[in-house]
Amino acid sequence: MVDASPVNETSVKFTVRAQDPDLAQKVCTAVAHTYLSRAKDEVERSLGNLQSTKQALVKLQAEVAKSLERNREALRNMEASGTGGVERELALARLSEYVVREESLLLDLANRIQEIDLKLGGAVRPEILETSPPLSASSRGSKAYAGAGAIFGFFLGVFLALAVEIRRYLGA
Repeated sequence: MVDASPVNETSVKFTVRAQDPDLAQKVCTAVAHTYLSRAKDEVERSLGNLQSTKQALVKLQAEVAKSLERNREALRNMEASGTGGVERELALARLSEYVVREESLLLDLANRIQEIDLKLGGAVRPEILETSPPLSASSRGSKAYAGAGAIFGFFLGVFLALAVEIRRYLGA
């Protein structure tokens, strides 16, 4: 019988019970290595996805930064020109809105990139931490035999005491 139980958020304990301790050890090792292989694949896939997302965000961040610089330059040029009018005021308002929106987007992108960097830096890769030697059949069964022996001894003692008392009663 194979049992897998979580120890905490990042650890799993595998237990194998079999009559042959060597077989139990081999099965447990095989199960652990199979689990480990699949877990490593999943972690690498997740890290790859994070890295791809980060690259896309960095590229977008560079494009937004260029756009922000162009809009700031256009805003400075428009503010420096002395011509007035409604169209100029609308263009100034529109450019100001673009600048504010792009500054906010740059801040958001920087935060998202930083979060990804933290996840990439703190990633835990799966590994086998410890293995326990198999228990021999005699050491596993000795506790059960001791318990059964104690119960049998108790009932045998009660039966013998009862038999002695009945014999005294009948013999008297």
